[in-house]
Amino acid sequence: MRHPLVMGNWKLNGSRHMVNELVANLRTELAGVSGCAVAIAPPEMYLDLAKRAAEGSHIHLGAQNVDVNLSGAFTGETSAEMLKDIGAQYIIIGHSERRTYHKESDELIAKKFAVLKEQGLTPVLCIGETEAENEAGKTEEVCARQIDAVLKTQGAAAFEGVVIAYEPVWAIGTGKSATRLRRRRCTNSSVTTLLKLTPKSLSK
Repeated sequence: MRHPLVMGNWKLNGSRHMVNELVANLRTELAGVSGCAVAIAPPEMYLDLAKRAAEGSHIHLGAQNVDVNLSGAFTGETSAEMLKDIGAQYIIIGHSERRTYHKESDELIAKKFAVLKEQGLTPVLCIGETEAENEAGKTEEVCARQIDAVLKTQGAAAFEGVVIAYEPVWAIGTGKSATRLRRRRCTNSSVTTLLKLTPKSLSK
């Protein structure tokens, strides 16, 4: 059975004051909300502060990225073990900004997916097409390719409990948005891709 998740990716924004203020407001606004999981992904340096601010609420802690290595000489990186230790649960991977600015490939994202699953964390796998791919009618093809990269190495069973977030690149920060029909088509296409190799227990 699929459960909805609303997650806020704060990107490169925030301050100690902002974290405390936003989380306090969220606690108030979400007090009577049920049937939907809520998570926030502040910048890494504010994860502990956000965790303490959200303590006792239904707000889950998330993170914006993870490294494929668990330890070693990898300056500036954060491991899945560290994110687990701080209390983060939902970890964003495959975001278009990481794919574009940091040249992250489908193969690298699949490795990040694997390391998160090994640590018992929930990958939030972002998929989506560029404006050129959208205009060429390749939306479903691109989304299927991005999912296939994980399927080939992890298998369909690994998707149990995983969040797949459709984020068309051409709609980010442009004022444009994908229509409900387009979102539904991409979602249905992604589900179909998974169902080809998915055990019956995961198809619900």
